[in-house]
Amino acid sequence: MHSQYISTRGQSPALPFSQARWSALIARTPSTAYADIAADLFSLYSFGPQSAFRSIHVAPLHDVRDHTSPNKPLVHILELFHGPTLAFKDVALQFLGYLFEYLLARQPEGKQEVTVVGATSGDTGSAAIAGLRGKAGIRVCILHPHGKVSPVQAAQMTSVLDANVCNVALDGDCTFDDCQDVVKAMFNDPSMRAEFQLAAVNSINFARILAQVSYYVYSYLQLEAQFGRHAVEAKVVYSQMGLPIGKLIVATNENDILYRFMQSGIYSPDPNWQPGMPADTSFQAHPTLSPAMDITVASNFERVLYDWVQDATQVKAWMDQVKTRGGFKVPDSVLHKARTALWSHHVRDSEIVDTIADYYARSKYVLDPHTAVGVRSADEYRAHHVVAGPMVCLATAHPGKFLDAVCTALARSFPQGTSAEVKALETLPRRLVKLQRDNNGAKPGKEQVAKVLRMQWPVGEVVVGQKLVPANCDLV
Repeated sequence: MHSQYISTRGQSPALPFSQARWSALIARTPSTAYADIAADLFSLYSFGPQSAFRSIHVAPLHDVRDHTSPNKPLVHILELFHGPTLAFKDVALQFLGYLFEYLLARQPEGKQEVTVVGATSGDTGSAAIAGLRGKAGIRVCILHPHGKVSPVQAAQMTSVLDANVCNVALDGDCTFDDCQDVVKAMFNDPSMRAEFQLAAVNSINFARILAQVSYYVYSYLQLEAQFGRHAVEAKVVYSQMGLPIGKLIVATNENDILYRFMQSGIYSPDPNWQPGMPADTSFQAHPTLSPAMDITVASNFERVLYDWVQDATQVKAWMDQVKTRGGFKVPDSVLHKARTALWSHHVRDSEIVDTIADYYARSKYVLDPHTAVGVRSADEYRAHHVVAGPMVCLATAHPGKFLDAVCTALARSFPQGTSAEVKALETLPRRLVKLQRDNNGAKPGKEQVAKVLRMQWPVGEVVVGQKLVPANCDLV
């Protein structure tokens, strides 16, 4: 019997995996090889051949050690940045590209083409493009906020000139949340879904989430092999799949909606919002050194919220209140469930810089700013709790993608240099469609993006590459 997938808002019938993988809103692992773990996990949720998986070592577990006390790791870093775009999103999106192509080829005639539309704050877009470029029957259109992704991230996306790829930048002081709202509006429009045969690559696509589950299991088994079967003393069994994880630490930057929820039970983009206050629709994310985390609403939060309440009607009502009332507050019973499974901390930009500098001084290991948020949060957790077993931090991006922040922390020098892929981006031409506010000052919406999709592809202006190494950085 195969798993059925449901909507957390009760708006879709139960679907098999073969249908749910297109939708936008909707302890048995003997091997320690990454691809084998991923394939085994997928077999629990889907069906069919496993030949799409490659048996390669995609996520090495690195022990970061203090050179003054080398016998005890400071932290275990699961390096998820060894894919083509040097970010953890590659882990899922490389698989998703092959999955889409594989399944499209088996669709009836007339249903063998889709248009993937996604929003990005940086890494998702470049990883989606890398995973979908050149795939038969697939067009991919990625929206990003103009000027609010790192120069390397922007170059990775816009330098792909394949005919099935289109990059759209929303100008006019737009944010990632604005891009995400446009994508959701398109998927919520039945006529657009039908016209363009829309498919999703953002994490609202469950196939992508399932691919990411693999590296949690993988890291656990690597530690188990290193320290022995009882190394991780789990206080709770978090995963319904049976993986014994004591706590999941939710690390945020200054855009800390999840941290604030864990403190108060209030979920609102506005940190000053309280129940009964009017909604402030103008509130935007604060730009930080970790731009991929600059969000005001966490797209997948409602999935864990549903897991805690098991009530699709209630989840829909709460999520609707974010737009209509400015936010919502959950009962204490729900907050208790959240705190049983999760612990959260928020990290300021100054702390990101300090953490990168501190870990390099102690271990010669270079953290990117997003990974530094996680490592700093892990240090804070250990400072206030008894930790019985190993702790793993996810390294979500190569530090070469965020040279400005890293070189600020390391006083101009960047010992690892840039990877060959990043350096090559400087000479590549780029193609981009830029959408502006209209004459009434309204931000670009779904209709403007639909016009782009109706154009003859490839579409967009081609420009020359540009220097990516910031002035404050000396490569050594």
